[in-house]
Amino acid sequence: MKSMGNTFSLVLMASGEWNALAKLEHVVPSRAHSMGMTTMLKRVECQETPNAGLPYRVKFFSSDNLGIANEITTFFAERNVNIEQMSCDTFLAQHTNAPIAEIKLTVSVPPEVKLSSLRQDFNDFCNVQNLDATFQPMTK
Repeated sequence: MKSMGNTFSLVLMASGEWNALAKLEHVVPSRAHSMGMTTMLKRVECQETPNAGLPYRVKFFSSDNLGIANEITTFFAERNVNIEQMSCDTFLAQHTNAPIAEIKLTVSVPPEVKLSSLRQDFNDFCNVQNLDATFQPMTK
């Protein structure tokens, strides 16, 4: 997702049974149009490629700052760490009612990326951005 001026952009990928996808292709444009949104749908073929990266779960909490999701995705992109999944949510802090952002990612760290350097960069990034975050390997 990306905020561009007064426009918000979101890219989604859906998979499922052919009939459910056909229904989604039919319903989404009309619902989006009724909300003043523009959509573009495109079918793609899934390519099964072995993922050699190490899977990590990353969670961020911060005050709801404009552009923080972009800063986080840029951090990982600059280090060639692939973001497999991302979700964002906002809520009001319990005692202060301040808006809080919660951002969760699943990332894949390629073998050529040194984990110790990535962790140090991650900690430095979180300190500069004033983020409370975790960076943990995924276990089965």
